[in-house]
Amino acid sequence: MDLETLHHEFSSAATEVLQEAAYVFVSPVEIQVHERPNAEERVRIRIPFISDRRKGGFEASATRDLCLKLNAEMLGAEDLEGMEGFQPSEVIGEVLNMVAGLTLSRILEEGETWELGVPETVLEGSFSNTCGDVGVELLLETEEGDCIELSLGVSE
Repeated sequence: MDLETLHHEFSSAATEVLQEAAYVFVSPVEIQVHERPNAEERVRIRIPFISDRRKGGFEASATRDLCLKLNAEMLGAEDLEGMEGFQPSEVIGEVLNMVAGLTLSRILEEGETWELGVPETVLEGSFSNTCGDVGVELLLETEEGDCIELSLGVSE
């Protein structure tokens, strides 16, 4: 699969999941031009995958505030302050899991079986694609100006 197709399918899957599952509307932002989000203030999650022919992984990064908004939207909650048991890593992990599943269903060949790993929190280091030989990074900005950073890496 070529890089342009990989980028298109990943971007459209991420946008679709955020808009349809979390009711958050996003626009892509050029990573080189936009100020990159501060890694220390963000929740970062990684999910590996393996298929019959390739392996790789997905990463996502978002602020705690954006995770709270995503959580409230996904649960249909009106009060952001009263979210008992709120875990930012679980919220961004669930969003990334949905993005990963939709992306893989679109980029892998018909009949190719795949399995997603368990979302894991990335505790240190800067946001980067360390999951494969070919990679795509996305920076999506919400209408409120919050950003979610996503990465996909694939090795054949």
